[in-house]
Amino acid sequence: MGARVLLTGAGTSSYAASAIAANWPRAIAVASTDLLVDTERFLSDITVVISIGRSGNSPESYATVGRLLPCEPG
Repeated sequence: MGARVLLTGAGTSSYAASAIAANWPRAIAVASTDLLVDTERFLSDITVVISIGRSGNSPESYATVGRLLPCEPG
């Protein structure tokens, strides 16, 4: 089957992630703040993570990537 995709972002980027996931089969959206608190639960069966950010250098973006890499470095 296809990849299970998790889209994440903070603020308006979270809203964009939700809009994308609503139209992408097998995709879910999780706010980056929620993902930081309960990472393992949200990563179950996920094969691809896409982090959306307007600037790409927000504290939430960095923290999310920093939290995800140790969970699945590959």
